Amino acid sequence: ITKFDINNFIRKKDQSFKDLKVDINELSTDQVIKLILENPVIIERPILIKYKNDVLVDAIVGRPPELVLKLLD
Repeated sequence: ITKFDINNFIRKKDQSFKDLKVDINELSTDQVIKLILENPVIIERPILIKYKNDVLVDAIVGRPPELVLKLLD
């Protein structure tokens, strides 16, 4: 995940996230991961992951559906 901006996988507009009253931009990657583990409802879903030769090459939130097609290219 560190290859990608983990903040893109947080539901920042969701009330569950807003209730936490945290500034996601002030947190380290480790702190964001801890926040997700403690509050899994804040993670965007579905997250689609693309591997090539067993190497992670891309990860996206699978909405809107057009993004899924882009990942498959």
